[in-house]
Amino acid sequence: MENDLRIVYLAGEGNLSRIIYHGLQEKYDICRVIEEPAVNPLKIVKGRLKRLNWLTVAGQVLLKLFLEPYLWRKAQKRIEEIKSSEGLCEEDYPAEKLWRVESVNSPGVKEELSKITPDLVIVNGTQIIKPEIFNATEAPFVNMHCGITPRYRGVHGGYWALAEGDQENFGVTVHLIDEGIDTGPILYQETVQPAEEDNFCSYPYLQVTAALPLLQQAVEDMISGKLSPQKRAEMESKCWSHPTLWGYLYRRFRRGVK
Repeated sequence: MENDLRIVYLAGEGNLSRIIYHGLQEKYDICRVIEEPAVNPLKIVKGRLKRLNWLTVAGQVLLKLFLEPYLWRKAQKRIEEIKSSEGLCEEDYPAEKLWRVESVNSPGVKEELSKITPDLVIVNGTQIIKPEIFNATEAPFVNMHCGITPRYRGVHGGYWALAEGDQENFGVTVHLIDEGIDTGPILYQETVQPAEEDNFCSYPYLQVTAALPLLQQAVEDMISGKLSPQKRAEMESKCWSHPTLWGYLYRRFRRGVK
């Protein structure tokens, strides 16, 4: 295990974040895990209403309430297959390394980063990190995004690639964090081929599996002083939100996108 790098992990609550931790901890010692809880659903709805029309938000809520539970049940066997075949671990973080906070943007997190002076900060599943947090240390902040940027910024990048008939851009991006939403300089990208039995709820497990070697590469490049953005062809930039119930059903039955 590499011990010469001080790595801090900023994580949103959830199984995928724990998978990333264990996938990295196998090779590198993560000295601190700072976890924030899932955002209150009412707060999410209020935030979306500021950016989207009420009909779109209503459709998103209906999908979440009435269809996602069914999709999760349908995906459970496939998710277990992915976890088993790839050796993914969802166990909780070691208690001695874990600090649960209300928000990764809190003053306490800023103070903690200043105190630890990490060499690298890995990020997954948090709310948008404010500049005062990633400016609290000289360490680069490296984020794992479930989508190929800049075309599929925002959420559900894999699903939206399929919905757009753009399967060649179903994948994952590891990038540096800046002040935008998934707009930071790209470090690595990898595309994935979903199986017939995959759906909306299993796609992220495929993407996280593909992201783990990229995150490990980020650590290796940091150790060797070679962490630098990669050039790529120009691509349309778009930030995607959650699908609506009727949008999902249309794409499911007209285009076969699950």
